[in-house]
Amino acid sequence: MSRFFKGVIAGNHFITENLLTGLTRNEDVDPQDFCVADKTQEVCNEWARKFHVRTTTNPIDFVSSTAFLILAFHHDDLDRVMKKIAPKVKRETLVLSAMHRTKIEDIEKYLPEHQIIRLFLSPSVVSGAGVGAYAANKNATVDAKSAAQIIIKNLGSMVEVGSEEELEKMREFILANTFLSYLTVKAMFDAGRKIGLPGKDAGFIAEKILNGAVTTLVNDRQRGIAMLKEAFRKEIFNESIELIKEYGIYDSIGKLLEEPVEPEPKKIDLRYKWLNR
Repeated sequence: MSRFFKGVIAGNHFITENLLTGLTRNEDVDPQDFCVADKTQEVCNEWARKFHVRTTTNPIDFVSSTAFLILAFHHDDLDRVMKKIAPKVKRETLVLSAMHRTKIEDIEKYLPEHQIIRLFLSPSVVSGAGVGAYAANKNATVDAKSAAQIIIKNLGSMVEVGSEEELEKMREFILANTFLSYLTVKAMFDAGRKIGLPGKDAGFIAEKILNGAVTTLVNDRQRGIAMLKEAFRKEIFNESIELIKEYGIYDSIGKLLEEPVEPEPKKIDLRYKWLNR
């Protein structure tokens, strides 16, 4: 086995698929350094074909040989899986969890002496341009965190936070913005299709418009928000606010979008002359 051998215990197929897409993306990564366990042989066969990783239907086959163990199954299966594998996991194995509802303390009940890092990954990790965050337990060393960053670098930009409470706040913030971006692009794509543009062209234009709006938002917050508001058809904007409220994350992002945008003072800079006339 490679000293960098990585084992993935699957179960949540959506998360596992996203992880494998990102983790095996670059040519400098050897897919054979990964072994993925899932109880369904058909799923194992599909991942072996698609990602060229090794697979097994029994995680006991590899957990004692892993340098890195990635957990990607459902929280409801935690007790069953951990009781099976915990006695076999070496103390020096770094444990990465991409499980939605499972906290670090839940895993520590079975692996109290291990270094554990919990990840939150946005859906856009599939594109390689994702963003996410991670938190580590008190056992995790600086070297462990650095090793984790090397593994997950192909998933996108990852931000370290100091606690799981901060990780949850980051999760809400990222999901709110991911959702809003989706609604924005969908609205622009639909508008392009209605005026007769082919789907490919409508998608291309929508992406470029959104990228331009985001760049403006970063460089000039007030004007960027004003542009986004103006770009929305009113019903789409209102729909996005209502759905964000339903998600329970209105306070983190929704109010920002409803804030009145004060006009900026006129700037002498000639680049703004056409905006202030």
